[in-house]
Amino acid sequence: MFKKIKKIHWIIIAVLLLVISVVSIPFLFPDFITQKVKEYANSHLKGNLNFKDAHLSIIEHFPALTLSLDEFHLTGAQPFEKQDLIASKEIAFGIDIKELLAGKIHINKVFLDNAEIHVLVDKHGNANYNVYESEPQKDTKKEEETSIELEEIVINNAHISYDDASAQVKMDAQGFDYIGNGSLKNNIFEIKTKAKINAFDFVFKGEEYLKDKSVNADLITRVNTKSLAFVFEQDDLLINKLPVDFTGNFDFLPNGYTMNFLIKTDKSNLEDIFTALPPKLVTWMEHTQLKGVTDAVLALKGDFIAETNKKPDMTLDMKIKDGFIQYDGAPFPLEQFNMDLHVKLPRLDPELCEVNMPQIQFAVGKDYLKGNWFSRGVAKPYVKSDLNANLNLYNLTKALGIMPEYGIKGQLATQLKVDGVLDTKQNVLPLTLAKLDLKNGFLQTPHYPNPIQNIQAQSVVTIQKNLETTRVVLKPLRFQFEGQPMFVDADIKNLVDAQYNVKANGGLDFGKIYKVFGVKGHTVEGYAKGSVYLKGRQSDAQAGRLNKLVNKGQFYLRNVRTTTENLPLPFYIHQGLFKFDNDKLTFSNFKARYGHSNLNFNGYVQNVVNFLTLKNGVLKGTFDMKSPYLNVNEWMAPVGNTTSSTSKKVDTKGVVVLPKNFDFEFTTAIDKVLFDDLQIRCLEGKTTLKKGEVVLTDGKCMIIDSPFRFGGNYKAKNARRAQFGMDIAAEEFDVQRAYKEIKLFRDMASSASDAEGIISLNYQLKGVLNDDMFPIFPSLQGGGVVGVKKVKLKGFKLLKAVGGTTGHSGFDSGEVNDFEIKTCIQNNLIEIDRFKFKIAGFRPRIEGTTSFDGKLSLKMRLGLPPMGIIGIPLKVEGTKDKPKVRIGSKTQGIQGEQYNENTEDAD
Repeated sequence: MFKKIKKIHWIIIAVLLLVISVVSIPFLFPDFITQKVKEYANSHLKGNLNFKDAHLSIIEHFPALTLSLDEFHLTGAQPFEKQDLIASKEIAFGIDIKELLAGKIHINKVFLDNAEIHVLVDKHGNANYNVYESEPQKDTKKEEETSIELEEIVINNAHISYDDASAQVKMDAQGFDYIGNGSLKNNIFEIKTKAKINAFDFVFKGEEYLKDKSVNADLITRVNTKSLAFVFEQDDLLINKLPVDFTGNFDFLPNGYTMNFLIKTDKSNLEDIFTALPPKLVTWMEHTQLKGVTDAVLALKGDFIAETNKKPDMTLDMKIKDGFIQYDGAPFPLEQFNMDLHVKLPRLDPELCEVNMPQIQFAVGKDYLKGNWFSRGVAKPYVKSDLNANLNLYNLTKALGIMPEYGIKGQLATQLKVDGVLDTKQNVLPLTLAKLDLKNGFLQTPHYPNPIQNIQAQSVVTIQKNLETTRVVLKPLRFQFEGQPMFVDADIKNLVDAQYNVKANGGLDFGKIYKVFGVKGHTVEGYAKGSVYLKGRQSDAQAGRLNKLVNKGQFYLRNVRTTTENLPLPFYIHQGLFKFDNDKLTFSNFKARYGHSNLNFNGYVQNVVNFLTLKNGVLKGTFDMKSPYLNVNEWMAPVGNTTSSTSKKVDTKGVVVLPKNFDFEFTTAIDKVLFDDLQIRCLEGKTTLKKGEVVLTDGKCMIIDSPFRFGGNYKAKNARRAQFGMDIAAEEFDVQRAYKEIKLFRDMASSASDAEGIISLNYQLKGVLNDDMFPIFPSLQGGGVVGVKKVKLKGFKLLKAVGGTTGHSGFDSGEVNDFEIKTCIQNNLIEIDRFKFKIAGFRPRIEGTTSFDGKLSLKMRLGLPPMGIIGIPLKVEGTKDKPKVRIGSKTQGIQGEQYNENTEDAD
């Protein structure tokens, strides 16, 4: 007995010693282990690793000895070196005790609790997880002393986010639990994994495909460390309620990788399929009863080699049997839903994609849809289909719970048969027969309180092989909107050279129709009522064979509002009556408004069919336009910052851009015109608009209460620049009023600020306008004559400066009469021909050059009283505000500024 007690005693002592030795290990080796881990991290990690404290424990993850790092942070690789890759209050590394006792650090386990893991990839493909680098060859000894050969990885309640800007993919996993077991030190090892995610999100190109989906996985994976080949032997996933079996293999190649994946679900409930679909359907599912059996198999097999553009093949096979869908409150369910779908995508090439659906059918009450579909390719697809349906639109939308905010009714019967290739560029169309019959249709949208109702439509479309063999028959389309009936009956053959027979009558409110369909930024409002009868062939209309056409009708417009990108303000038509006879459209009593401008039109346009059907068709017309007021400034095209539709201010910076497909002739009579700050009255003339250029002839008007005769032309080069030409003449006008009220005159004749009286003008000028509709001075070319009839000078700066230099004062003021000044303009310079005049007994003679920025380079002879036989030669330089007068006759001249068309137009 004593021997037994003694034996037990020694066993207890041995156990205690073992426990004490094991427990004491953390206290015997803490600095040694920490130092070795730091050395290993420094030699293998490019990221910045930080932790507050380190301690050893055999209790926390018993029986493993663990090194725990508190407040652990590991930053990512460039360019994410300032952002955390992993952040955790504690991370623990399992240490092999046997290796430790031999003086080596061998990490075989990792424990991670409540960690934040952020994986980032920029648009260039740089990833923050590339933090590991192999040690230089000379440090192999250290590699032997400290190593990582993981046998177990345990992650509890982690948050993992993945943001790949290069692939436009984002993933987020909340509540991620992971346990992986296997020996990674063998060349071929097997990992058994259990994983769970409480909430998984997947976003691709900004579109959410998965949101808050729970995932459970039970995986067995074999890995070949030499070839980096992966074999997925048993991978059972549960995505929400959908069970998925995932098997296959993945292997790296020298220039790519090869794969063979098979993902399938067998005899799954249709409802389970929907639980794994995008989040947009989740709310819909909460109110929908779903039944049915679904089998689906997705396969991806082949090589992916980027440099040779080699890609794997993908196939998808799906069958749905006895499907049943009923949304809350639906009078009838969608049932007997059967679909057989097969998709092939060789080399992931859309042009090789085949979609084969030999069966699709469902019933809603007594109504049905049944048919089949086959297509191959995308750009030039081959399509073969046969679909038949007779559906009550109200019952269908209610059964599916789609568009609940819309009111849709009507009985729709359709038949579609298609067989052939669709290649619009080569004018190849599939053999097609499409029939549609809609009775008692009704459409009400959330955008407008009243519906389009009593919709009756019968249509047949037949195609033999191309547009020439296409026929569209609409017999008829009827509907009623806002108490106004509308009727359209059409038969159109050959869409290349349309042979048409169209009848239509009724009334339509454009703006309300736009509101019904919720079109934002619509461009037309107003009301139109009338009737038309159109019969003929497009080629006859284009060739002017009007005797073969029967195009008649009239319609009345009221309160029409329209906008266009070429005009900054809306254009209003208060009323107008249009009549057309074949290719001629006549309008009378046409009253319109644009901004503050009121316009009255009478006239006609022709070549309407060409204009509407040909890309380069030109609309021709003759008009009589009258207006009490026209503000040209409001017609300037907007450039730069645009203003919202609610803004009170409109940016009108830009030239007036005129349509190039108009050929119009106007006879114009306008009482008042505002152009920039210039007031024009009683404007009359003949105007033509052709190819975007307006030409004015025989123009007459009153400016500063004086009669002017003029002609000119104008054409926009782009939205910022326009070419112009003008020929203007006036028998006499007040020079001081012209200086004060006409900016162009003020800039070209700056010396007129010191003059009062009557002058005449006969001038020709051409050049380029900027986006303020003002001339670019270096672009101006032209010349003419300014006649001085009777002008009184007062404190004329130039003559005052001359008097100061010559010692003769008193002739800077006085009256001058009956002389002419001839000038020529080019390269920002005004060349002045020699002229002379008399003032206060002196006889000055002047010639030379001035510039539009006020520089002077003049030669002058001051003829002294009484006869001017004796004169003083002078040269005048400086500026118009500070002229410098010296004795002499040789001037330095002024450097001209040549207009660079390419540079200026690019501004």
